[in-house]
Amino acid sequence: MNRLAQVLEERSTEILQRWVERVRVYVAPGGESHPELQDGLPVFLRQLVSTLRGESRTDRTSPEAGVNPVGREHGAQRFHLGFSLGAVVREYGLFRDVLLDLIEEEQLPVSLGEVRLLTNFVATAIAEAVEEHARQQERARREEREAQDLQLATLFERVPAVVVLVTGPEHLVTLANAACRRLLGTDAVLQRPLRALLPAAESLFTLLARVRDTRETQRFLEVALLSPPEFPQQERFFELVAQPVLDADGQVK
Repeated sequence: MNRLAQVLEERSTEILQRWVERVRVYVAPGGESHPELQDGLPVFLRQLVSTLRGESRTDRTSPEAGVNPVGREHGAQRFHLGFSLGAVVREYGLFRDVLLDLIEEEQLPVSLGEVRLLTNFVATAIAEAVEEHARQQERARREEREAQDLQLATLFERVPAVVVLVTGPEHLVTLANAACRRLLGTDAVLQRPLRALLPAAESLFTLLARVRDTRETQRFLEVALLSPPEFPQQERFFELVAQPVLDADGQVK
């Protein structure tokens, strides 16, 4: 394996340049600097050379069991640069093509073992990069949802009307504004079932079940609600608007 490793090492600058040019043309979103596009590939190439020479103590190139921190870092960096998941996969394909072009140009006598090692090495890096890109994407989505939830809670907090957001068949309270907490007589409402807070409000839960079944906004006049049991019993009547919140599959949350 020494000859292939030697050529890759001697022509590493050229390999990196070829790869960056192809990435810029075929997959990059646009506007990235040369260092940004190159990212950790010099380290990745050195690792490949070391592996071809048998210098690694353990085989970390198998796509089933291998790990590649450079691949993980590359996936995270590409996400923040705006690369799609498909683009991350394709740029590793471009790297493989650059190496195969070089082997062909040099007419290197490459063995099946070297080809297997090279492809497994790239496959491991792809797997690590894809998983990290997906993790970063999910983290960004979660942070966006949390920011939206905070914005929504801030918006509704000072509304004089009673506002409450419940999720799931148990109607767990995930948002309750100040007016709602005054009605319930407690600030300890989040993540509690609405039925535990209003056990006598059967008419309310019948209406909420109708909203869940129809997935349509419902407006109800004069809904009777009793005060929580730990307070003096007082029947109040409300005009209720129930708006379903749908998930990505169109189901009521």
